[in-house]
Amino acid sequence: MFQAKISILYSLLAKNPANKPGIDLLKKTVSEAERNNLLHGFVFHLPDPKIFTLIRRTVREQYKVSAEPLDMAPHLNKFMASVDVVQAYFSLTEMDVDNYGKSILADA
Repeated sequence: MFQAKISILYSLLAKNPANKPGIDLLKKTVSEAERNNLLHGFVFHLPDPKIFTLIRRTVREQYKVSAEPLDMAPHLNKFMASVDVVQAYFSLTEMDVDNYGKSILADA
């Protein structure tokens, strides 16, 4: 569902060539989110509260499982910095973002 929504947003923004920098910022932020890896993998907590192990499974020609340490702090800091840049570029306030989240939550 997310991919469909972001694709629609990209296509609407692309109608105006002046939006290319904003589209690039959005794409960078989506990439940094590593959404698929975190959603489709398994995250296990280690003794350190900031360190996790990310287990990924892929099936192409063969079934493959990999495990790697996942330090959430740098990942989250980098992602949140990208979010801040996108919000500033599109003049979105925290209230705008909160209201959007509340509108989605109202349908839950």
